[in-house]
Amino acid sequence: MDISYENMPTKQCFKCNEEALINLNIFYYAPSDTIILWNQFQVFVYVNKKFENPVIKFNSRYEILDIMICDIYLACVDNCGEIQLHCLNTNSKINFSVGRGTSNYIVAVSLIKNNMALCLKYNSNTYSICLNQIAKYFEFENQVQLLLSNDALPPLQTPDKYIIVHGSLQSITDDHLETLQNMFCINEYQKISKKHELVVLSFDKLDVYSCIIMCEKSQCEAKLVKLYSCPSEISNINIIEPELTVVITLAIGTVVILSWTDLKTPKIVHLNIAVHKSLVYKDSIIYTDGKSLWRADSIMSQDIKFRQFFVKQVKDFIVVGNEIICTTFTNLIYTFSIDSPESYLKDESIEYCPADRLLNNNFDYVKKILDEVNKNDVIAKKLMKERDYITALSLSNRQDVMDSVINHKVIVYDNYDDAITENKKAILTSNFSEYFEEESFFILVKISTTTEHKLDHILSNAIGDLRIHLTVSTSNKVIKTISIKVAEIKKLSYLIPLKSKAIDFTEINVNIKIMSTIPGALDAKHKTFTILYRKQVTLHSEHFIKFNLILNRRQCLKRFEDPLAKLILQTSINNFGHLFEFEDGIKHRPSKEWQMYVRLPDKYQEVFRNKENTKHLTSKKVTYFLQQFTSEEFLKSKSNLIFSIGNEKVKIEIYNDSFSNPLLKLSSANIKILSNMRNFLSDLIYCVFTNFTPGNEFINLSSYAAIENLQKAVRTCIAASSEDLEPLIEQFERNVIGVLPI
Repeated sequence: MDISYENMPTKQCFKCNEEALINLNIFYYAPSDTIILWNQFQVFVYVNKKFENPVIKFNSRYEILDIMICDIYLACVDNCGEIQLHCLNTNSKINFSVGRGTSNYIVAVSLIKNNMALCLKYNSNTYSICLNQIAKYFEFENQVQLLLSNDALPPLQTPDKYIIVHGSLQSITDDHLETLQNMFCINEYQKISKKHELVVLSFDKLDVYSCIIMCEKSQCEAKLVKLYSCPSEISNINIIEPELTVVITLAIGTVVILSWTDLKTPKIVHLNIAVHKSLVYKDSIIYTDGKSLWRADSIMSQDIKFRQFFVKQVKDFIVVGNEIICTTFTNLIYTFSIDSPESYLKDESIEYCPADRLLNNNFDYVKKILDEVNKNDVIAKKLMKERDYITALSLSNRQDVMDSVINHKVIVYDNYDDAITENKKAILTSNFSEYFEEESFFILVKISTTTEHKLDHILSNAIGDLRIHLTVSTSNKVIKTISIKVAEIKKLSYLIPLKSKAIDFTEINVNIKIMSTIPGALDAKHKTFTILYRKQVTLHSEHFIKFNLILNRRQCLKRFEDPLAKLILQTSINNFGHLFEFEDGIKHRPSKEWQMYVRLPDKYQEVFRNKENTKHLTSKKVTYFLQQFTSEEFLKSKSNLIFSIGNEKVKIEIYNDSFSNPLLKLSSANIKILSNMRNFLSDLIYCVFTNFTPGNEFINLSSYAAIENLQKAVRTCIAASSEDLEPLIEQFERNVIGVLPI
């Protein structure tokens, strides 16, 4: 340690050169004049107040919660509720566990007399006080169970919630002894003498209890008496002899003084600061809030005087005789006299500085003050921006937070009039002519924020270039990308047109991204984008059904140029139409059709007439859809329905051969779209219309025979052509898949 002596011999300051992992606490053992500096992981032992070098130092394998010393043995309580013994002479550690697990857990300790440790133990929802001899490897002496008649003791708490202190009854008067006899005796045969010890403890730093114990093996139970319930957390409990007055210091800076003659009317004293730790010295209290160290004199009277010591940032302190030894948060150790005037700060006679002295024109103080204020404003604004940048980067990795802030919705329209009528504030994202082209779909993307959130500053253009990035794509092709700069995110709607030609409507992905720019870490000119919110919405074939609705479509009066593909086709026909015949390849595809089936529930005619929960379609489509499905011709298998999905068509009919149960038959040349429509109608029939639950539908046993027969037929046709397999596929869909309620 580096030692520095000030001019006045009553004050000394030492700087710790040991590499302390965290700030140090201090403990003093008077018989051997030993001082221990310790934290949760390290212990440094000094003798005779010689702080040059520690006599013993070691690191603990466990987190230390409290320590006590007796003769040559140092006992440490760890966070596992166990006691670790260290021999200070040989520097050898003795691993001895008094508690093992939460069923036998030591939560607080205190040195009751020479070589005797007082341990508060938790065991199976009960508390007891154990007496152990430290010098005999913590040999067990006695265990006293604590009894509380009216209230139940709290369950196991964190170790920092327990407090236990004690006081001897040797110097107590006979009158006080009789008071304790009436208060703590369990039966008439138990007598309290001056050989007993008064124990004051708290299990939660709120309620204060007390009991009487003796250091003999004959006692097995002790009655707990509730002394006081504190309104806030307790910082320290001290016992003042000879009258055993209990002084409770609260963290809010209030002192409660309990006298055994009148517990119902305690004396309340309010200090000038909050209290982290306090000790009683004569008729005074010495206390600290972690910043400064104070002394309050004459606490028993009405005239309390406060004096401040010179030390700052006090972490822990002890009183040794008439001296204070304290540690600070900068790992400095101070020793100074309590009664010396040099240990206190001097009172300033002038409380305020005169204005003519501060605002002296010769020194231009006002301008300098204003310049500093302006500099601080600039720094504060930069810090606010940095805070917003860090928040934006953090939100990009916390999509669960953004999901609770931002709402999104995607709706598909096949008519521009419907989209604009239902969403009059929708923003158009493409050329105006694209919204009037035939055979087009319109994807409406709605983005809004919840009413209660604190991210308005982030979800605005205040931190950077705030943009909404929308991408419409298939599994292997990007169809359209739109990036829109916005001022803030509140309620936004965007209408995106899609031409149905040359687009695979099996699966369309709509990616929604909200992004903002932040400056680079090394160069602010190099901007980078951070994605605040990302979401992908998958649209299947059922979202792109085109109905044969007779609508009065709006027309654009402005004449727009034909697309390039159409111009090339018309030019080719004009020049070479007499030699070649041109056809649109998209409109002419192989006529091979696939079939799939959906099992119809019993009384399916009534199921189709249920008009509740049609969440898949828009309002006009719902009306038309239900009209078609509830028509008598369709229900009696006399007509079919044809749905257009892009350039593909799906035919739907009720397959009824009068022998087996009716099936819903779907046919299309595109097997992927057909599969999507089969799944959509199955979900609509069994989950939306009928609220299908297990047990309501069953599979006929004949389906297992059909599966086995198809398996044999497939084995024989493995080497055959694809044309031989097609009847088997159609049979499998009808006889197997068609009977499953999927």
